Amino acid sequence: RKDGGAFSKAEYYKDPSEYQGIFAQEIVPHATAIVHCSYWDARFPRLLTTPQLRSLKASGNNKLLGVVDVSCDIGGAFEMLTHSTHPEAPYYLHDTVTGQPRQDLSGEGVLMCGVDILPSELPREASAHFGKALLASGV
Repeated sequence: RKDGGAFSKAEYYKDPSEYQGIFAQEIVPHATAIVHCSYWDARFPRLLTTPQLRSLKASGNNKLLGVVDVSCDIGGAFEMLTHSTHPEAPYYLHDTVTGQPRQDLSGEGVLMCGVDILPSELPREASAHFGKALLASGV
């Protein structure tokens, strides 16, 4: 809570503006990769803001290499997810110095993945693989 009081799940859901996220301070500094799979609602605190990421990198902490937002919430829980990506080009580099996305994956920054059709891509890929294996077996 912003006022230092105890956490209450009921209060959090009722008025999330009274709460401040701790994910950026408690989890992100120790993570190499983050895969976010839940829907984010604008009423709730972000998990990681662009200034928080910039501050983390400026402190010399370069552990975080990439973020995959399976729910693909543009500008949501991970503010630096600025656009959805595609299966053919699933990542872009969020440049932590300029704050801008880059298709060039070299240099400093964090890889961002937000393929908005990713949940449907996995079954398609698996079906193609097993279909080829079945045809190859002669069954």
